[in-house]
Amino acid sequence: MSRQCADCGSAMLRVPYMKDAHSRRVWLDRCPKCKAVWFDAGEAEATSGTDLHLELSAAELQAQCPVCRVPLYEAKLTHAEAAACVRCRGVHLKAEALPAVSFQELGADEATLKPPPMFECVICHRTFSLDQGDGVTCGACAPSKTVTGEHVEGSPFGRRLGLAELLGRLFDK
Repeated sequence: MSRQCADCGSAMLRVPYMKDAHSRRVWLDRCPKCKAVWFDAGEAEATSGTDLHLELSAAELQAQCPVCRVPLYEAKLTHAEAAACVRCRGVHLKAEALPAVSFQELGADEATLKPPPMFECVICHRTFSLDQGDGVTCGACAPSKTVTGEHVEGSPFGRRLGLAELLGRLFDK
């Protein structure tokens, strides 16, 4: 079930976000129409790299939580006006409020979420983010190290195979 934007009601899209090439990837919900962002519990802190202070008020809004479908409440996330869910602890930020939260990767002139750096695996030729490999090969295709530290070629079963190909390799030989 897709999540609906609390501002305009449009279906939100899942977008990847990484603070830098070595941080973990976080999947955020972003409205393609009004550019608002929904942060599940803990995602705002993961993307900003700091602990953020969320203040909830008693003022209930007309908007509903895209996860719990309960009314959202007025809130402040650091210095930004927000809407928050008391049940799932998710936070809804409008596009113009994003720079006020001090996201390191977000420019002050335009609130955009940058996708993680990508690379193409030289073995399987699929595209991955840097957190899924070493920048040359993906985690499934990467050669493994031996006890002595030397690299050995990965077996064909170390690569991701489709079910039909795996069954063919097991039973056709």
